[in-house]
Amino acid sequence: MKSGRTTFRVRVKTPGEKTFAQAFCEQNGISSARFERAVLSRAFHPHARWLVPLLCFFQPGFCDADIDLVREAGRLRGVEDFDAEAKAFAYHPANTGFARRVLNARVSTRRLRHMIRDTLPAPDAEGAVGR
Repeated sequence: MKSGRTTFRVRVKTPGEKTFAQAFCEQNGISSARFERAVLSRAFHPHARWLVPLLCFFQPGFCDADIDLVREAGRLRGVEDFDAEAKAFAYHPANTGFARRVLNARVSTRRLRHMIRDTLPAPDAEGAVGR
């Protein structure tokens, strides 16, 4: 018989937890100055990796939405916070046009989410709270 209690997992973040940017740089042995470029190069859709630099060269500001997403993701301390950033990216004013919407010449939020999940520690069961 069920007790009528529901268990919720609540992850309390401590100030000492590393951000995605800190953990990524440490794991990959790069300086924080190289974080954005390294993440962007891995997070673009594979077929767009050669196309995006050309578009950025000929159309300044083309990568603004991607850079903003990576900067915000770099501040995260848990993958569970990424959904809000992904939604903001979808509605970013610079995230429009044929190349971005049809050709997918942009960051893949799925690839970036996987990078964050693989880099940051997973939430543990110690934070489970009964209610």
